[in-house]
Amino acid sequence: MNSIIDRISILTSGMCLALLFGAGIPDSAVAQIQAGGAMDFEAYLRPCPDLLDLTFEVRDISSFGKRDGAVNLSVAGGTPPYRFCWSGAQFNEATEDIHNLAPGMYQVLVTDANNCDATISVDVGGPSVVSSADEGTNAAELAILGIAPNPSADIITIHYSIPGQDNVRLEIHDQLGKVLAVPVSTVQTSGGYRLSFDGRALPAGTYFCRLQTSQGAHSVQFVLMR
Repeated sequence: MNSIIDRISILTSGMCLALLFGAGIPDSAVAQIQAGGAMDFEAYLRPCPDLLDLTFEVRDISSFGKRDGAVNLSVAGGTPPYRFCWSGAQFNEATEDIHNLAPGMYQVLVTDANNCDATISVDVGGPSVVSSADEGTNAAELAILGIAPNPSADIITIHYSIPGQDNVRLEIHDQLGKVLAVPVSTVQTSGGYRLSFDGRALPAGTYFCRLQTSQGAHSVQFVLMR
């Protein structure tokens, strides 16, 4: 049996605690955990006659800025009915499958009728390179040639090229498309360019670098780690 204590860090709400321990968990125990207090978890442990087996299929987001990722979860073993508690960045859900997801890491705690449980983590990804064809982008002429190092712990170097003199805007976006920084916003002549971006002020996660000119837009995904 998997230890409840090992995974208590993902339990972020009274709902998740109730799912883990079943309807019989005292309200006082929920309040105690939410207040940061200790609790005798071993009192709620019981033998598991059949271990849970979790498998999944992932659909990554289709293009930059979209929230159309999904995870289809399948459960075998254990004793039905099953209860589900998904967690992620500003995300909690109690269904078996989850939809309308942004890129990122999601974790699910599955509990069966005997309060036996299992967890699994799922990474919903985004496209590594995203072009906007309806804006007239020609990836052969307008491109972010590279971001290095990727992943990075702090400073990244961005290489890009433009085919002719143009108004150039280079943006750093989060996974939801919010503009976090604009390293370049000026007129530039044709050729290749190189610049450094300091990501130390941003939390660890997945980001996008977006190059915009009159010819269209082109984006590349990069990761900051701590």
